[in-house]
Amino acid sequence: MNKYSIVPSLYRNKVSEDTNSQISIELDATRKELIEFDKDLNIDLRNLYEKEKNNSFNIRPIFNINYIYNNYYSGTTSSKYQNELIYPVISDLLIQNQNTKKGLLQPYEFDFFRPPTSKAFGYESVSAYTYNWNYCLSYPYKNDYSKSLGIKIKDRDIEWVVSKGIPFITERIIINGFDIIRITCGLLHNLNEGESILVNIDNIEKLYNIFSFGDGSFNSEKYIVNILNINNEIKSNITGTLKRVILDSNSGETISEYYIRNHKVINGGENLIVTKAGFQKGVFDGKTVLSYHLDGFLSFKKESNYAYNFSLQNEINIDGVVDNQNRPLTELYLTIVFRGYSGFFASRNEYMKQGWEFNITSSKYNDWWHSRNPKSNSKIESVSYFDDKNNEFFYYKKPSDFDGDLCEYNMYDQKEIVISDFYYKIKHSTIFNIGNNENGYYYKPHNKLQLKVFSDYVETLNSNVASNIPNYAFYSKIDGQFRWRDIYNVGFFDDNNNGVNYPFINNSFYPFVNSVFKLIPEGYDYYDEKILKSTSIDDKFLIVKPVKDECE
Repeated sequence: MNKYSIVPSLYRNKVSEDTNSQISIELDATRKELIEFDKDLNIDLRNLYEKEKNNSFNIRPIFNINYIYNNYYSGTTSSKYQNELIYPVISDLLIQNQNTKKGLLQPYEFDFFRPPTSKAFGYESVSAYTYNWNYCLSYPYKNDYSKSLGIKIKDRDIEWVVSKGIPFITERIIINGFDIIRITCGLLHNLNEGESILVNIDNIEKLYNIFSFGDGSFNSEKYIVNILNINNEIKSNITGTLKRVILDSNSGETISEYYIRNHKVINGGENLIVTKAGFQKGVFDGKTVLSYHLDGFLSFKKESNYAYNFSLQNEINIDGVVDNQNRPLTELYLTIVFRGYSGFFASRNEYMKQGWEFNITSSKYNDWWHSRNPKSNSKIESVSYFDDKNNEFFYYKKPSDFDGDLCEYNMYDQKEIVISDFYYKIKHSTIFNIGNNENGYYYKPHNKLQLKVFSDYVETLNSNVASNIPNYAFYSKIDGQFRWRDIYNVGFFDDNNNGVNYPFINNSFYPFVNSVFKLIPEGYDYYDEKILKSTSIDDKFLIVKPVKDECE
């Protein structure tokens, strides 16, 4: 340190020495304090973010559901419930219905949110979204191979056990001089060129090479496969089942298996928040119908398209949760099940009817969904409550376990394919008589949210060098290799744009999806996009297929 003398200003005069009163301190030192830990670290925030994201299993999913329904059936009810109906006066046919008090149910009987009405059964506004429907999060957790299913192929009713494969009916034809057996499947067969089929007729299995696909008509190659009829082994009009075989030389490991996925609830409705999507209106908003109610005219939406948001109050952790193939969970579902607390849709000792997309036909009458068929009964039964106001028991649906889609899984290919979507059906109770109460509405309860995706190629690794392989990998004895598909991290996309991406904040993922939830009246034709004529409603309300021009 430099030494300076400081002269106080009190003694300063004109003969005093001009002295610097500031002290300059040199920061020199001959010793250094030992620091136990280095506090100066260079942190790459991008790498830290990716590390935290890849190690997180917390999710808070968000579903945006566009709900489309058509209030299709008109009917009658007892006098004390007549005020619950609406009576159209658009056409002469419906004017005649006024004399018998034949009308439509109020639109809010189908909506996700139910307003307070005269038939309020102890209504509470906080529970407005729970009276008509139940909601929960679910995921496929096991396979059911023993399910007995039914289908109609070329007017033949066929029943089979799902593990047997794809049902079909045969036809013998000649193509370019070849004796061919044409196999018409009731479901998508998912076969490709170079593959084979394992045919089961009367519990006798045999492997056949594929000759060709289809019959020349549009889209027939997805349902029709042709094989050579060697030694006249197969006759016409024979029913059976088939399985997909990827490799002939390795058929034991490459035969596909078929099953129904069972769903398990991962989070109940108590953690769900349901809100109407503000300022969001779907493009399918239906027509306004003039009607009368309580001797006064009013208008209502007969068809409608509203949007709702479903989210969670708290995140859920999926660490260690595996799916029906013992793989880490990659799909989550918002499961919506009709409840019908008002009593118009459930009767005593009745189960909700269930089936698959192939069970939905354009016919107004379908035996599969009939109450006398126990094979279409779901696990959802009717329960009751006593309504003091009306002095009557009302029945509604109480959800439990859920079935799911019909799927194919090939162990060698490590790929699961949905063959047919799962559906429930709503039918009216005896309180509301539509003439034939076996008719009703179909809907698909499981709304998928893709959490992660599997790679579009199969990884392989020899057993003698295998390390760090996933526990869901399949070991091929013939190849002597482990086979599996990697799961892409969130935010990664391959060359085929295969991947998912969504926000990651506060150590939680916020996956989201936009879905359409449709309530489909009986007799709706998927392919002609119309509703077949019914005596219960005027032709003006039929859904007409849009006109297409050259631009489309």
